[in-house]
Amino acid sequence: MMGSAHYVMPWWGDERPHGTTLTKPFWLAEYPVTQEMWDAIMGAESDPSTLKDPQRPVRNVVYTNACKFCAILSEKNQRKVRLPGEGEFMYALKVVHQIRRSLADTKPNSAARETAENGLPVKSKQPNAWGLYDMVSSAWEMTRTRDTGLFI
Repeated sequence: MMGSAHYVMPWWGDERPHGTTLTKPFWLAEYPVTQEMWDAIMGAESDPSTLKDPQRPVRNVVYTNACKFCAILSEKNQRKVRLPGEGEFMYALKVVHQIRRSLADTKPNSAARETAENGLPVKSKQPNAWGLYDMVSSAWEMTRTRDTGLFI
């Protein structure tokens, strides 16, 4: 199941609880794309992050640039790199109730506000059961859209 629980209001149009079936295996990166990775592929001048730190996730990325990043990385690695589908991302996210564990780490103080605004360096918290770090961050996670089929 994916989508928001029935008691969470208001819903976005596609957030009502619904079933989904994953039909193919997929890989996810161990942690989000860092500014260092982004700069190596796209060039430092194209990094849209406001807080510059090579070990923090790249932020404020436009969808078309995320797709371009994936295409360039695919060409360099000779392996297909794409953004995950929403179902793929949610499947990896929900392993061992990652959301609940991450939200429990949030403290209402100035450090927490700074984290919410700027994110933490990658691997700052423990990974989930599959070894994936930072599945719940302060940044919006980007997934491919239904009509284009792309992800990072």
